[in-house]
Amino acid sequence: MMRVLVSLGVLMNLLLDREPFLEDTLRLLEIIESGQIEGYVTEKSLHHFLHEATNNKGFKDAIGIVNDILYILKLCPDEYQLLRQAKLSQSENFEAIEQLCAETLDLCLIVPEEPEEWVNLPVLSVKKCLERRSLEEQILYPKGSDVLNLWEWFKGNFKVDWQSVSDLLSPQLRPAFRNTEDQQERSKLIDLFDLGLELAGNAVVLIITVRKIDKETASVRAQVYPRGEALTLPPNLKLSVLTATGEVFTEVTARSNDEFIQYQFNAQRGDDFGIQLSLGEACIIERFHL
Repeated sequence: MMRVLVSLGVLMNLLLDREPFLEDTLRLLEIIESGQIEGYVTEKSLHHFLHEATNNKGFKDAIGIVNDILYILKLCPDEYQLLRQAKLSQSENFEAIEQLCAETLDLCLIVPEEPEEWVNLPVLSVKKCLERRSLEEQILYPKGSDVLNLWEWFKGNFKVDWQSVSDLLSPQLRPAFRNTEDQQERSKLIDLFDLGLELAGNAVVLIITVRKIDKETASVRAQVYPRGEALTLPPNLKLSVLTATGEVFTEVTARSNDEFIQYQFNAQRGDDFGIQLSLGEACIIERFHL
């Protein structure tokens, strides 16, 4: 996962509504808040930001803005000790402080505009940071035939390898599900041979249920059931939800007597994510776009 230090200059874009930087700054903070990028801020920068925000917005609104920032960004750990060792404890040179913290913590420093100097550590403008993330998404989740658009399910458009659950599982193993205009469910057969489990006839069924919450949000549930003669899943079979950048957001591991495993989460229109089934070092990934 990309780890960044958001500079004071970027935060000032937010406070002063500076165009054309404001839109990109808000987008970056949204991505950090979603957990796709890990974001930090120095305490020194935040104190100065509070001072400027108080002068600009009043103390009450300034405190609210700072609390919102702290909800999204983490404070750099051990900052005071770093500054004391570098004899910067009393310094108001925020660029030097941010460079020191970014270099020490191995963070990419995010600044308002493309830097012309600072060659000793990774420094990106907000725009370049967003472009890099977009490129990573295109590599990991290309908008091609291998990415399944779940919103199309609400229109009745299904790919042939995604079948109704009743075609793959008996009602005794899993109760019948009724599709509606706002809730659709399909299943896909996963051959465990592809996961390194060389037992004839073994397979599992991956079930994806998508329920429309509103025009921009849907609930997604991924479930894995055994198929064939097996009544339980193979121990240590993992169901993982991957972020748009391929990082593991969460995972569920089957125990020796589990009849199924599942995980449910909400996603926004335009989100990309993956569902990974893994056993040992082998894995299969199904990619989705909402």
